[in-house]
Amino acid sequence: MDRVCRISKVIQPTILGIAYLSFILMHYIPSLFFLADSSMTESANYLWACTLALLTMSVGGAYVNLITQFKSKYISIYYRKLVKTIPTKKDIVFVFAFGILCGLISIIYITDVSVYPLYLLLAGKVSTLTVNAMRREVQGSNMGSSFWYIYGIARVFLMPLLFTLIIALWSKFKGFCQKSFALLLLITVFIYNSWSAAKTPIAMLFLNASIAELIYLSNSKIIKFKNTIILNRKTVKILIGIALSFFVMVSYPIFIFKFKDFGADKDVLHIFYEGVLKRIMFKPAFLAYFQFEMFPDLFEFTYFSDIQKLASLFDIEYVDLSSLTAETAFDADSNAPPAAVGNFYAQAGWTMVVVGFFLIGFLLQGIQVWVIQYAPKSPITVAILAILCYGSFRLSMASFHTVFLSEAIIPSIIFIVLWKLYRRLKFT
Repeated sequence: MDRVCRISKVIQPTILGIAYLSFILMHYIPSLFFLADSSMTESANYLWACTLALLTMSVGGAYVNLITQFKSKYISIYYRKLVKTIPTKKDIVFVFAFGILCGLISIIYITDVSVYPLYLLLAGKVSTLTVNAMRREVQGSNMGSSFWYIYGIARVFLMPLLFTLIIALWSKFKGFCQKSFALLLLITVFIYNSWSAAKTPIAMLFLNASIAELIYLSNSKIIKFKNTIILNRKTVKILIGIALSFFVMVSYPIFIFKFKDFGADKDVLHIFYEGVLKRIMFKPAFLAYFQFEMFPDLFEFTYFSDIQKLASLFDIEYVDLSSLTAETAFDADSNAPPAAVGNFYAQAGWTMVVVGFFLIGFLLQGIQVWVIQYAPKSPITVAILAILCYGSFRLSMASFHTVFLSEAIIPSIIFIVLWKLYRRLKFT
């Protein structure tokens, strides 16, 4: 045999690395195309903002490495130990207890809502506009339930984490009962996140699963024998899992679009390009760019009044930046949340772009170091890292405070702390 290679030399998901790559693909590259459009008068400023964002994000991450004496090789070493660790019985019990909690939330939610938008859409009983209007009845503060915030956290964090935990631990479950219960939990998560007929809550489940599988793949070995690549059975299974996850992640939005006015008479390639690819590659960049046209010429900077919790805390008027952007850019009563770079600019201009992305780099690299130093070595940590990596990807589509407070960082820290406290408990 010529040699044994580790795939981590090519692919190794890291929290800051995914944020950096996502930003280049979803903002920096589109900003170059915007320069060619003469109607986009702020395209040069947007390009400069994207350049500053990449530079300051890198500086923030490098600063963490400097003060902690952290080296990139530590990530490879940690991941290698992580994927080889067998979960304890307490870990399995903890995951199933967490699954029961999510199941209870699902039951309460289903009894609390009055309509089932996905079923009505697939059955052809309502139009696209009606389904979109129904979402307000099944999610958000307007749904009329005192538990709306818990339901929201469940949709963006608890259910995706449970789904990823089951995928990461699947091979560790023993016997028919454990695997049957795990499968039931997967079905529960799918039903809950698909309830509103929205596409993103389902796509995110399989993206998280793909990231978890990539962590396992990055530490798999390939054997090169006389210029022939030999993959072991475990690596092949992981590759199949990643392929299936990506397939569902892309095909589910296309499937939903086929039942809507947008895609009813369109072919699959058209739906994929207009409904999936452009919404990922160009829409976040356009919404972020539009903040440079809106502020400060049309509106005053928000100075953080666009963060609802802060606005309530300091008793100041809340600025719904998402609705304001939709109304100004599209003259529509809908949501158009700008990604972090646009959100930062809307809050305090160039200063906030520089400070904000330094903070992003610092926090994302800091949480990576903290997880490596603090979190137990277990497949559970693989799932948490996948959620954090997804959160860093979301920064190219959503505001920083949303990802930080609700979708990834703070909830993941709380989950790790509770998990470690549980591990310290002694049962007699």
